[in-house]
Amino acid sequence: MPCFLNLQIEIYKSTNTKKDMQLENKLSTGQKKTLLCIFLGAFLLRVIFIFSYHNYDDIEKMKINGEEMIEIASHIVQGNGFSGKFILDTRVKPTAAMAPFYPYFLAFILQVFGKYGYLTVQLIQAVISSLICIIIYLTGLKIFDKKIAFIASILAALYLPLIYYCTVIWGAIFFAFLVTLYIYYLLRLQSDYNKYNLCFCGFILGIALLIDPVIVSFIPLSVLWLLFSLKTYIKISFKKVIMMLGITLVVITPWTIRNYILFNKFVFIKSQAGFTLWLGNNPHASGTERLVNDDSTEYKLPEEEYQYLTNLDESERDRYFLLKALAFIKENREKSIELFLKKFKSFWWVIEKKTTGFSENTKIAVMKITYGIPFVLALVGLLLSIKQIKSYMLIIFLFISLSFIYSITVFPVYRYRLPVEPYLLLFSSVSLSQLLQNIFTKAGAEAKT
Repeated sequence: MPCFLNLQIEIYKSTNTKKDMQLENKLSTGQKKTLLCIFLGAFLLRVIFIFSYHNYDDIEKMKINGEEMIEIASHIVQGNGFSGKFILDTRVKPTAAMAPFYPYFLAFILQVFGKYGYLTVQLIQAVISSLICIIIYLTGLKIFDKKIAFIASILAALYLPLIYYCTVIWGAIFFAFLVTLYIYYLLRLQSDYNKYNLCFCGFILGIALLIDPVIVSFIPLSVLWLLFSLKTYIKISFKKVIMMLGITLVVITPWTIRNYILFNKFVFIKSQAGFTLWLGNNPHASGTERLVNDDSTEYKLPEEEYQYLTNLDESERDRYFLLKALAFIKENREKSIELFLKKFKSFWWVIEKKTTGFSENTKIAVMKITYGIPFVLALVGLLLSIKQIKSYMLIIFLFISLSFIYSITVFPVYRYRLPVEPYLLLFSSVSLSQLLQNIFTKAGAEAKT
């Protein structure tokens, strides 16, 4: 009988705890109205920018940052399948040079909306970018408080890179959205576990991989975090993690099978891993987008090597570059470390060198205002909230994963950093919240005197 009573008490406690967690995850009517206003305001700003920047009917301007995506999507629309002609290709052929989600999405929109296709894509990206503001609010609510969450969502709504990338024909906005969504749902699983959230996490991760497989670098740390965050025995937690990864595997398997049929060997989503590693690790690598000779002139592959590579298929070329990169790293450890540190610094600071439609001076000013200031504020915010590091360790793991993988491989460009920037805005909000609190406290004290 006592055992039965104890069991009833435990069930009652468990039920109450679950109810408390569900209440915690529910937003008040006021919060919902606030979020709707933030979303609409963010969307309006993005729409104004899209029509002001007006590149949606200028294919050459869009190709500056999205040539590969546009080429593959065009071939899909023409009935040639997922194909293109890229570096070292002598003709158009089926490819795995790009991850599949965005080119197929782009092709679908172009097929349906015709000459208004690119404008439609940019407007959809404006919606996705605006949703990031909402997710950052919800994440801020999970980790900090309402005030910090609100400030972060306002910053995200006004943040120029999140506005500008709505006009870029690339998967950057989609990827940033899915990364923030994945992290938010992992945080939800920590306090409110259910199978639907777990399966949704696996699905989000799978789609993110099909947009940019670089997220694979975050999987080990995020899975480890989840394993120790679930409030169950480790054996049960392990089974839950396996379930989530199983869903991810189901999402990416069809494309992996397609690649195997195409190349007759395993190719994980993209056939560019070896090439990107070589771009960042070879005797002519500079830690930037340029490969240079000793006299600072641009490096080009020797004609004999170039001809040899054109006769290989994508997967064979990728293996060739992979082996060359690994050999360079092994034989030139000091140089490799130097390149790593240079790329690490670039990941956190450099602005993309490609022409974006702005003048060089304007780009530098934009960098300082829209990224430099939030970056410094984020560092301060991290220091101010260091006692809460356990609650945002998952975000730190994201910082480590993406900066590390890009510092090892190819030179960083601006869009590579976009998925971490919403979290820099979140930590900036910690600084701004503290600053506002100090100002109001001081003003209140002066008013009393």
